[in-house]
Amino acid sequence: MGDTRYIWVNVYDTATRYGGPEEGGWWFESGTPIWTDGAVCRCPSSDSEHKTGFRFDYPNQDKVIPCPVPKMITAGNLIAEGGLNGWDEQFIRKDGEEAEHRGERSSGKRKVRIEGSRGKAYPQQWPHYE
Repeated sequence: MGDTRYIWVNVYDTATRYGGPEEGGWWFESGTPIWTDGAVCRCPSSDSEHKTGFRFDYPNQDKVIPCPVPKMITAGNLIAEGGLNGWDEQFIRKDGEEAEHRGERSSGKRKVRIEGSRGKAYPQQWPHYE
């Protein structure tokens, strides 16, 4: 039987931010969660791809409950690519010479992360040069 843990799949809208002019200028990444979903996972901790699922330990039970994490990852990837809710599609019919009008993100990218907690904006404290 695997470990019982709660897994979160978070999609972040990320941006590269200018930190300051020190030493020729420096940049850092910030992220804002735009979608999050969580579920109980009972896969062994060694199964990083969440393919094992949960097998009952009762006699005469040969049933395996599949792990919900892969489906959440698929949904997160669809949202990250703009395939769900279609909010990027509104730009496609406009000027094709500008990146955001071709349905591309011009100010940031979306990232899907598997984490142990609900998505939170990062960094929690903005970095400063020391």
